[in-house]
Amino acid sequence: IRWGEGGRRPGEGCLVTPELINKSQEGDVTMNVPRTVGKIVWVPPSLAFRFLLEGLIFVPPGAVELPRRMSGGGVLLAMVGIQLSDTSRTGVVIFLDPDTGRHVVFPLPGRPGFIFRVRSGRKKGLFLVGIETSICLVQFDLIDGTSTIISVDEIPDPRPGEIINDSIVSPASREGRAFAIIGTKCFTEGFFPGGAGLYHWEPGQVRPLLRKESCSNGKYWRVNADGQLILGDIDSPTGYSTEAVFDPATATLGRRRILIDLRADKNFRVLDGQVLTPDGKSVIPALFNYGAVTKTDGEVHRYGRESRRLEQVWVFPESPQMTTVCLARKPGRKRCTLYALSAIEHMKPAAFAANPNSGVVWEAETDIEGEPREDVLVLKSVETRSAHAFARKGRSSRRPQRRA
Repeated sequence: IRWGEGGRRPGEGCLVTPELINKSQEGDVTMNVPRTVGKIVWVPPSLAFRFLLEGLIFVPPGAVELPRRMSGGGVLLAMVGIQLSDTSRTGVVIFLDPDTGRHVVFPLPGRPGFIFRVRSGRKKGLFLVGIETSICLVQFDLIDGTSTIISVDEIPDPRPGEIINDSIVSPASREGRAFAIIGTKCFTEGFFPGGAGLYHWEPGQVRPLLRKESCSNGKYWRVNADGQLILGDIDSPTGYSTEAVFDPATATLGRRRILIDLRADKNFRVLDGQVLTPDGKSVIPALFNYGAVTKTDGEVHRYGRESRRLEQVWVFPESPQMTTVCLARKPGRKRCTLYALSAIEHMKPAAFAANPNSGVVWEAETDIEGEPREDVLVLKSVETRSAHAFARKGRSSRRPQRRA
């Protein structure tokens, strides 16, 4: 376990405008759309942790026992570092207090794709984590720095190079049936259609749901006017996001319709992680810019779900590869704060030198009100299946960690 404090220098890279500003270039599709500039809240202490941050969630108060130095009463975030370099086959889970930069890092025995909180009786520190091709129930103890895999379910017959990526657990409002939609990605010969897909997971069972994706990302749930459960999904290389009816009783997915289409984007950007606003009227995806070789700002967009029109742009200076977002509400505030992650994956030294704010954690102000939606898995009981433990003790560092 790696303990740390700080991870940023006051004011470093923090470009904030309290008001919405309008900036546009001729021909820019974001012309005349309100824009807000974000600020850096945490710079991970090593380039390894900055390589590919994903799977961002907020953890509500009381869900985990916190070390004394992290008990600030504010927002607690959890995320995964999918891998630590181009050739790495291991990753980490990170718990972060964004107000102070204090954090705990848990090394994992493989590459994680997601993390979601699990609610089961009075147990604390339970999370569902996708590691390589395994769906794992993991107990994290942030006080003594240990983590234990309680149960493991495997994806059947994974294709070469296929590993778990962005996923989503069943809505907490449907507590009678615990399941998850597991997305995967495939590294073999690049991202190609059919190299990855969607799987339906229930405790003890994993079944293929869709075998036609290449890099499965950004998922959310909503319920339509007919009471049907709708799955929002992004297959990044296609350039668009979709929605489809999902029937939990039969574990089947209906025909998908395109919601956001970014295929005509001239900046080599694709849709990555996304979140639904509390009122369900807008979707907020992060844009991952593969083509940035010079100084380039990253962006997160807000689209009307019905109108499909761009409503808002958040800008993250010199951080073109935005990976995912989440909404959280700070104590005492009516409006949500947007948190966003970025990565240095794919970047050559010159591109990283031009975009030194890549691979950090950001926040930005919003005008979004309401209680942010938490995707939490509700289990009536916890069973041990194919379980093994991994527990690594680490050092406690009380020095402020400077930017890597």
